[in-house]
Amino acid sequence: DIIPLQFGYIGVVNRSQKDINNKKPIMDAQQAEKLFFKNHASYRSIAHTCGTPYLAYKLNQILINHIKKCLPDLKQSIHENIAELETEILSYGKPISMDHDMNNNKGALLLHL
Repeated sequence: DIIPLQFGYIGVVNRSQKDINNKKPIMDAQQAEKLFFKNHASYRSIAHTCGTPYLAYKLNQILINHIKKCLPDLKQSIHENIAELETEILSYGKPISMDHDMNNNKGALLLHL
């Protein structure tokens, strides 16, 4: 059965446990993956849309599109929060200045509060 996916399928070849144990370099594994898709009869025609680099590219595009979609709402929410907090700050009144007299006389500062 074929299960439809929202973003489609992208074939990749993972490193085997043997490759990991033998410390096969990532670059060699990517080259082997590329050759596999290029030389396999079933994948040859779609080799340009297979492999880890293409998967990374597609995931990056999906992430960018999601950010672009969410950014306006996020900016609006931030602006609303800023406005609410500015209103709250104004409700506390003017800040108490620590002028020379109040600095020398802590009692005057307490009475000013």
